[in-house]
Amino acid sequence: MKKIIALAITATLFFAPAILKAQDSTHKKSKVERMKNFKDKAKNATPEQKAKAKEFAEKRKERIANMTPEEKAKHDAKKKEMQEKLSKMTAEEKEKAIKEMKERKKRKA
Repeated sequence: MKKIIALAITATLFFAPAILKAQDSTHKKSKVERMKNFKDKAKNATPEQKAKAKEFAEKRKERIANMTPEEKAKHDAKKKEMQEKLSKMTAEEKEKAIKEMKERKKRKA
């Protein structure tokens, strides 16, 4: 009996990562599919959601346009650093980082 339980636990530990990865296939979507989903969301957004998104984009552009050269250089360096960091991440690390960013965004709101 102990051997069967040990075998079951070992098999579970061995196959668990593959099962979890199969359940969440979002990391497997191509850039084209992700952009299509984004465009569909934008197309189906309510007028209030569209206005809020437009206002957010305008505020961001205005904030960046009003930066001093030093602030802009710092912003660009941070942006480049983040892009490099993201390009080196695995799919699981990217998912975790995205979840953390969404949680921070919810806390700020």
